[in-house]
Amino acid sequence: MIDKNILIEKILLLLETNFSELSKAVIKALEYAHSDELEQESKYDTRKTEANYLALAQKVRLEQLKQEILSIKNLKLTKQYKHIQIGALFSLKLRHIVKYYFISPTKGIGKILIDKTEVNILSINSPISIEAIDLAQGDEFEVELPSGSLLYEVINIY
Repeated sequence: MIDKNILIEKILLLLETNFSELSKAVIKALEYAHSDELEQESKYDTRKTEANYLALAQKVRLEQLKQEILSIKNLKLTKQYKHIQIGALFSLKLRHIVKYYFISPTKGIGKILIDKTEVNILSINSPISIEAIDLAQGDEFEVELPSGSLLYEVINIY
């Protein structure tokens, strides 16, 4: 059994690491955007404008990361869920292969390894999350892809 508290700690560590790295990148981008190196050489020279856009986009992502960190910290975990929802850890079977998933209030952040078990961290807007929300153990659902549909079965919800 995967400990959801350890999972949350690993998600937080990943988000906080991303936040720290992006904070440094934002500082560098702002310094570069306001440096003398980018003085306009002609009316068609847009390097300074583009550097400002990049710095602004990074600041927006930094704010999003801050909100994601708060949403993970404020997530109230239940020991056992009856239906799939945000904060639920669950296993799905696809073509005789069972995989673990966790629906996070953040953007999807890939896979996290816990006790040699891979857990896929999904956003609420992922195709699997959209179809699986409110389903119970034993339910089945399909996810439509350009290459065809995939049929999943809910094995367990933790």
